Amino acid sequence: LNIHHPNIYYYFKSKKDIAFAVYGNIYQELRQKLTKCIPMRDVYFTGTYLRLHYKIFYWNKKLFTMYYDFTKENIVQEYVRPYAIQNYHLYLEAFDLEISDKELDTYFSIASAVEFRFVEALIKNTNAISFEEAVDLIIKTPLLYMGVQKEKIEDVLVQSFINANKVDFDVLEKIVDEFIPC
Repeated sequence: LNIHHPNIYYYFKSKKDIAFAVYGNIYQELRQKLTKCIPMRDVYFTGTYLRLHYKIFYWNKKLFTMYYDFTKENIVQEYVRPYAIQNYHLYLEAFDLEISDKELDTYFSIASAVEFRFVEALIKNTNAISFEEAVDLIIKTPLLYMGVQKEKIEDVLVQSFINANKVDFDVLEKIVDEFIPC
């Protein structure tokens, strides 16, 4: 940027604050666009949202590399945590579960560790499973810890896959194209 460090640190206290601001803007814009693509707020919303989210990041290698870097620095997890807990409440309502936010936070941390391994494997081209299988694991992990029955988890995986594939490809491609300058 050709800006001296003191000028940047006047507005941002750390490198993490800068990354948080960058990722936060991208995440909010992407979340807003994807939420418009998924009109239903049901038990399948979180799975559908995650499938579309990863698909968009994965299509744009620069964006995916940035996502990996921010995941490695724990910026993604820290920023997304409140949204994830909010979305997990859809599971609690749908499956009639009583789980505290503290427990949900733990499940989010576990799911984030699974996500990091998946993103790292894709970045380093060392993945032994397909993209869809990896996304299934990320969706499935918190549900397993919540104690959701395996048949119901499979239903979430299948229906979220169907819902994600109902979204017009051209709409997703346009969203990806908008993020390319990143």
